[in-house]
Amino acid sequence: MREKKVTLLDMGILLLFLTVLVSSFYFLWNKNKAVSGKAVVVIDSAQGQEVYPLETDATYFIEGPLGTTCLCVKNNVVFFEDSPCPEKTCIYHAPIGSGGQWAACLPNQVMIHIESHEQKLDAISE
Repeated sequence: MREKKVTLLDMGILLLFLTVLVSSFYFLWNKNKAVSGKAVVVIDSAQGQEVYPLETDATYFIEGPLGTTCLCVKNNVVFFEDSPCPEKTCIYHAPIGSGGQWAACLPNQVMIHIESHEQKLDAISE
C-alpha cells in the first residue's frame, strides 16, 4: 500500500482553519463585554482584567509593579488620576470616553480602553 504523507499545503490549510476558529471565539467572547449598548471601561494590569460601567462615577485603585495607580471615572470618561511612574505621562493624557479609545501607564503596566457597541470612527477611518 501507498503511504499517505502530510504536505505543506495540508499544514497550511490546517493552520488557516485553526486561525479562523480561534479568531471566531475571541470576537464572540469580546462581543459581550459591552452589555446592551452601554460603554464599559476595561482595565488590564498585572493582576488581570477588570470591566466596569463607564456611566457610574467611581475611583479604582490598581496595583502594579511600581505601586498603586488611581483611575477615576467621572461624567462618562475615565482618566489616570495618580500613578507611581516617574514621568507621569499617563496623568497628562486626555480623558477617554468613546469606544476604541485607550490610554496606558506603561511603567506600572496598567492599560485602560473603552468598549462599546457604538464605536466612533477616528480621523483615518472617516
